[in-house]
Amino acid sequence: MKTKLYEIYTKNPETQECGWDIEWVRSTDELIKTYPNFDVVITVNDPCCGVDVKNWQEKCHNCGSRNTDQDDCYCNDCGEGWQTESIEADIMAGYQD
Repeated sequence: MKTKLYEIYTKNPETQECGWDIEWVRSTDELIKTYPNFDVVITVNDPCCGVDVKNWQEKCHNCGSRNTDQDDCYCNDCGEGWQTESIEADIMAGYQD
């Protein structure tokens, strides 16, 4: 699956109010809508320097959870290594499709 960089709105987790927060998420067309409290996509592949990018794509091959920390090369749940490319490399390369 091809990953893209999405700028999205999320819903308020308590009230489900739309447009509550903006997040940058690296994901796929199929998985982005399953991101926690997903509301709507704002832009695709239009990176802004210095943003905090979340990964929401591959499941950990060991425990099945999803990586949610761009700087963490290990699963937050079981500690196994991730098999994904860094978002920094994609941004530096112009994030080519």
